[in-house]
Amino acid sequence: MQHPYIEEHNFVERYLTKRLNPEERAAFEEHFIDCPDCLDAIEFAQSLSDGIKLVAAEPAAPPKRSLWATFREAAFWRGAALAAACVLVLLLPVAVLVERRIDDVQSRYAGELQANAAIRRQLERGPSVFLLTETRGVGSAVANVPLPASPALLVFSIERDMTAYRAYRVTLLDAGGQTVWQNDRIEPNSPDALGLSFLSSLLRPGEYTIRLDGISAQNQLITMGNFKFHAMR
Repeated sequence: MQHPYIEEHNFVERYLTKRLNPEERAAFEEHFIDCPDCLDAIEFAQSLSDGIKLVAAEPAAPPKRSLWATFREAAFWRGAALAAACVLVLLLPVAVLVERRIDDVQSRYAGELQANAAIRRQLERGPSVFLLTETRGVGSAVANVPLPASPALLVFSIERDMTAYRAYRVTLLDAGGQTVWQNDRIEPNSPDALGLSFLSSLLRPGEYTIRLDGISAQNQLITMGNFKFHAMR
């Protein structure tokens, strides 16, 4: 095997890439064992191939960033920080409002607990019951109802024939005729009495009227009487 034939048919590259048939491979190996030029060519080609593989295996260096790209990224993050600050400014009043609402609910809850405790203490002692008589004209008797310092349960008793209707509507009106409290369906406690109760916190010092209406079978309201009382400190 001569060098011109080896070079013409690219034996070195085909040998390293294992593209020679068995006869060509055997003949070439028999030749380059005693040929320093072919051995040098094979070693050089092998080193070149190994170098290419090594370079291909190394991670690619990140591309250089342009000044404009760096400026755009910095501008983006500045804009994001500004947007976040704006959102925080917008949400701050909402957070303050929520906190105030929580404080209001807690205050009301604490007040209700105190009122319930006062009512329990009153019930343990036994509530004060105020007897109401129908107001028929000037000079009719008016009950005086002392208002306690803390919220308490006020109990009223209306004594009259309660057999006419199975249920009654009771409306509490202030001196100006405005409705303060109403229960649309109260059943009598006994044939000759009707009891009702509400919290004293509904009342302020002044004159009040309790209007009693009977509810007929046809759900019509029939006024049964007016009962006045005077709330006082």
